[in-house]
Amino acid sequence: MPKTTITFNGLLVFARAPKADYYELGVLRARGGRHTEHIFQISVDPPAGIDTSKFDPDALESYVQDGHVRWSLEVESKGQPVRGIVANANTPANRMDASQNPDDFGWLINIEQEFHNGGMLPRQAQQLQPIIELTKGRLFTRCKTDMVDKARGGTKTPFGFIAGSVGLEIDTAAGEEVVLSFMDDYGNKTEIFRLTNTAQQDYEVSIKNTPIPGGTVAGAGHFHLFYERLFTGVGHQERCDIPMHFPVTPPSEGRCEEDEDPDPDPFRCGGVRLNDGSGPLT
Repeated sequence: MPKTTITFNGLLVFARAPKADYYELGVLRARGGRHTEHIFQISVDPPAGIDTSKFDPDALESYVQDGHVRWSLEVESKGQPVRGIVANANTPANRMDASQNPDDFGWLINIEQEFHNGGMLPRQAQQLQPIIELTKGRLFTRCKTDMVDKARGGTKTPFGFIAGSVGLEIDTAAGEEVVLSFMDDYGNKTEIFRLTNTAQQDYEVSIKNTPIPGGTVAGAGHFHLFYERLFTGVGHQERCDIPMHFPVTPPSEGRCEEDEDPDPDPFRCGGVRLNDGSGPLT
């Protein structure tokens, strides 16, 4: 069955839109900092027939700087958009057991539910740019990290396994075209890419917000940037981190392999999700 699979890594925030028929994906602004710079990056494999110059990180940044911060990842059938997003976002009943519903989207940390007692965390505006609507496909956990701890206020407790990479799988057996674009203030769309010949060709797309090679200190965690850039109202003693658990404990299945981890320590700054009803990303 021909399909397109989009993989997401890095400092990203997922939230179900208020109407519940699509998800929003926010890219955390983290382009500053000597040892913590994260860059919005896109790649498509195979790239044949695609203008990859639009993927240059500086070009992507220029779109955001020009105010083009509302994007959409759409699926078109015969020129018409089709919708339908599927995601089992239930948090695992036991994060220590990696075999239960192993690819559920719920393996991604719900930072509000699991770290802050379910309350909505106030968010700084304009710290998630761009925001991408995901309108079609199945969101799932592509791989899981080794066990992590939950650290807060100088105390660590075993937490379990978490999503190290998230995927969106889109069935294109009928030739549906996958289109990433943004819209300007006048309603004009600019396409970043359009995937064609999808009834015969599988595509692998990467959308990530990670350090570029050599741009960060290996082994340094980045999860703290969610608080420093987005959830700034959370006091320092209430902020959580997710250091590696020792002894190192891999999941029983679905472990992230090195070539799946573009970030030096993806589990330390992998994406998070918010409660349903936490409002639209801004």
